[in-house]
Amino acid sequence: MPTVPKKLFLVVIYRKPGELGDFLDELDTLLSSIPEHDCPTMVLGDMNIHLDNPSSSGFLSLMSSFDLKLVQSPPTHKAGKALDLIFTRNCAIETISVTPLHLSDHYFIHFSTTLQGRSTASSPMVSFRRNLRNLAPNHFSSLVASTLPSPSTFSAYEVNEATESLCSTLCSCLNNLCPLATRPARSSQSHPWLTDTLRSLRTSLRAAERKWRKSKDPGDQLKFHELLSSFSASITDAKKAFYTDKILSSTDSQKLFSTFKTLLNPPSPPPTNNLTADTFASFFTDKVASISKQFTQLATPEHSLPQTPSSPTMDVILGGDRGDMSPPLFPKSSFDPCTFYHPKTILRYIKLTLVEL
Repeated sequence: MPTVPKKLFLVVIYRKPGELGDFLDELDTLLSSIPEHDCPTMVLGDMNIHLDNPSSSGFLSLMSSFDLKLVQSPPTHKAGKALDLIFTRNCAIETISVTPLHLSDHYFIHFSTTLQGRSTASSPMVSFRRNLRNLAPNHFSSLVASTLPSPSTFSAYEVNEATESLCSTLCSCLNNLCPLATRPARSSQSHPWLTDTLRSLRTSLRAAERKWRKSKDPGDQLKFHELLSSFSASITDAKKAFYTDKILSSTDSQKLFSTFKTLLNPPSPPPTNNLTADTFASFFTDKVASISKQFTQLATPEHSLPQTPSSPTMDVILGGDRGDMSPPLFPKSSFDPCTFYHPKTILRYIKLTLVEL
């Protein structure tokens, strides 16, 4: 199974011999900056503190308040004192040994520890359920009746024996008709302020909602809305209590700011914008040019000059020529109800009258 590297906080300290002074306050500030979670932490170094001295009780109490445990080791100084100390949290020292050095009055300390890698994929969680909607009551009752012992035999059982027989029969019949089915459980973590009381209220609220939607009864609707108001108020109170306690008990400034950021939910900063007016003008010009290239160049049609229609002329027809007038031949039917031939034919009949006027 693949694993990811384990993080380790390692703090190396050297304190010069003498009075403690402000050492405990400075050490308190330093240890408070380390996140308090399951990450292994190791504090070691030449503390120059004699643990058998009563003045060291404050130092040991401070380390204990951060859940840092002292690792027992042989004397680390040539005077037979353990001045080089090792404190651990969420990790264990397996072997430790000291080796004298020629150029120092302190010994060389050698120890080993194992850091277990955190698994990237945990075993999937599943939930079990029965599909009781497909269970026919008549079929279930007949199966239970046929599986149970006869009434005479069942009545001879003691109370505990009869109860156990009934429960085992019901379970076996349910497993035959409606076997347990598994499905992946919800992987999302629940909210830390969601208590068991709120879960119970939520269950009652959902049951009341299902009942109202099924019955459409105004009374059930009123009860559902009452439970909804009570549940909303309980959630608000639970959130207030949880975050108030979390803020007041937080000793890490980083976690405190993270809590405030979660509550305030500030908007994400806008992306950096280096767009200037010249950049926009250049982009717009290039965009218009690229769009213009997509259109095909259409050939410009050659337009002929418009011809000025000539004025109609009318020939003078003498009276003796009237008999010679005969309508020209033209189609008996045309797609155009008023074709070009109709005005011309009519004009030949009326032009003489117009001239005489």
